[in-house]
Amino acid sequence: MSAAEACDPDYWIAQALSPVRFQDGLSTILAEGPHILVEVGPGRTLGGFARRHAARSPEMEIVATLPHGSDDARATITAIAELYVQGCEIDWHAFNAGRKRQLVSLPPYPFRATRYAVDMITDLAPTTAQPEASAPSESREVLFLPTWERRPRRGAQALAGTTWIIGPARSEMTRTIAAAVDRANGRLVQLPATANQRDMTDRLRAGAPDRILHLALLHDDGSDRRELGYASLLRIGAALHAANVAAPIDVIVAARRVFAVDSTDRPDPDAALLLGPAIVLGQEQPNVKVRIIDIGQDVQDAAVTAACAAPSAAISALRGNRLLERSFRPAGAIDQRIRLDGHYLVTGGLGRLGLTVARELASRYGARLSLVGRSVPDDLGQRLAAVTDMGGAAEALSCDVTDTDALTQAVRSAEATFGPVDGIIHMAAETRAFASIPDTDDATSQRMLAAKVAGLQALEKVLGHRDLSVRILMSSLASVLGGLGFASYAAANAWLDAYAEASGRWASLCWDAWAEGLQADDVATARYALTTSRAVDAIERVVAGGLTGQIVVCGGALDQRLANWTALAGDTATAEKNAVDETDRVRGIRDIFAEVLGRADLAHDGDFFDLGGDSLQAIQVVSRLRSRFALPVTPDLLFAHATPVRLAAALDRLVATQASPADLTRPVSEEARRMVEVMSGDEVNRMLERLLAEGQPT
Repeated sequence: MSAAEACDPDYWIAQALSPVRFQDGLSTILAEGPHILVEVGPGRTLGGFARRHAARSPEMEIVATLPHGSDDARATITAIAELYVQGCEIDWHAFNAGRKRQLVSLPPYPFRATRYAVDMITDLAPTTAQPEASAPSESREVLFLPTWERRPRRGAQALAGTTWIIGPARSEMTRTIAAAVDRANGRLVQLPATANQRDMTDRLRAGAPDRILHLALLHDDGSDRRELGYASLLRIGAALHAANVAAPIDVIVAARRVFAVDSTDRPDPDAALLLGPAIVLGQEQPNVKVRIIDIGQDVQDAAVTAACAAPSAAISALRGNRLLERSFRPAGAIDQRIRLDGHYLVTGGLGRLGLTVARELASRYGARLSLVGRSVPDDLGQRLAAVTDMGGAAEALSCDVTDTDALTQAVRSAEATFGPVDGIIHMAAETRAFASIPDTDDATSQRMLAAKVAGLQALEKVLGHRDLSVRILMSSLASVLGGLGFASYAAANAWLDAYAEASGRWASLCWDAWAEGLQADDVATARYALTTSRAVDAIERVVAGGLTGQIVVCGGALDQRLANWTALAGDTATAEKNAVDETDRVRGIRDIFAEVLGRADLAHDGDFFDLGGDSLQAIQVVSRLRSRFALPVTPDLLFAHATPVRLAAALDRLVATQASPADLTRPVSEEARRMVEVMSGDEVNRMLERLLAEGQPT
């Protein structure tokens, strides 16, 4: 109301005679998306009208600020509390302005309890601080369970600019988003999830979108969810790379049944495969920020649209009117004890980590171990002797774990020697198919998924009906953290995690690096590497506690490492495309190296990795290079040209020839591929960095 209207008699006469149109206004509000309705004024009359509106969903909250018969101040504070509980952001500074506040002690959060054991009074004496160990302390918790915590809902932003929708063209969801784009005077492009890379590349070269909404997995219509999710995101990533897109792009993946958020959720492992390329895309191409939203069955289209248009964490979920974000809590004390002294089938058991676990189980309990491998190594006798010398019994079985018939024969042979199988430790993995997203073709994906995914499916066919005491899947922290070149590897492990959550019978352990077999400089760098003893302790605790589903086994600083990896994606600001001569480019690259490494004494020919740079810092460098020079710099390009002079020359060639960054890099050497057998995700990542930085021949 303007000042003129307030003094105009005609205005007030019109107010008295004209229809209020409350119903029409309410219809418009409810059509835009999920809202919390706040009744400002005495009573609950308007709230009662809203509750009876046909478009009101059951989860929509209505808060009365001044209900009849209540103390005004108390009612207002109660209403603010209700709004806060429903996820609204409250301006607490404004609320508390002029108030006298009092500190109130509340009970601590029960899952964050810290236990202390005082063995001797002398332990209380002050001691000199010790340097941080290279391996986790034996008293430090290493098991973490996923948990979903409610967060305030943020306001949806206008879908201005260009929006791509990947998914069905004629769905109610698409129409809802199209209406939101139209209201913001934006431009909408719709593509099927099966769109090929070449077509997307051509469209991107014509003009990159501000955001890509990937909605193909919102509709459970029996389609190939691996193709519509995992493969589709790989094609999008490859197209962004091929089109040399350097501008910031938001990619929002809204899908169903990716995570087990509520106790009744049953994730679809094929849908969970999308996590591999979704997590890694923003790490390999730092101008891309990817958000994944798991949508519950009870969420309306308007709520999904609002979530896609509002800022949120890298991984979140919608359940009804609740926005939840994933975190990890310590597993806590497990008082039960168990003896793993039975007969265990270990797939991938003839590899380095498989033999490591076998030796430890033999040493502790004299376990009987059937070690399954694709081929029999030349030093088989020596490997088996290393197990039997520790007090156990071991047999080697040559078998492709993905072949159901061959696996059936292997189990028969194992049980003829050691009796019925008591448990399975599935460690089989393909570690020779690491590739960046543009280089991850169908053959690479099939190789990476075969051992873990097809292997587990074969195990279920052969032994799934058995009542086994141990069902362990050896996943990787890569399914949570990602990693350069790890799109298909992270996807395969995410499949295991989702399968374990859905089945309720398997425990999928997302391993951190193991100290076993690492070179001395690797162990010093990997502060969180787990000793073999600590790792097998974790397996024992999982089995003793009856834990199932996804379980992260982390040597330390999980929250910090998650924040570091996920915060890097999308960190590129809009760049000003100014011309940069060669001298300025070298100087600019050197300044970025110095800023990220925290050193001022860098020479023009200083090697980034020799100076202590790691993969996290490499992504920071790539992000800043993209912002400063407006060029599609990739981590691979930095690995291949790790000094300011060499990298500046590569960027000059990129500008002069309009080449793709992939044309200026080398593939990983065959020596690197051979070295990664049965390594954990972090180990492989560090090894690849070192080989590429050293310029090893391909």
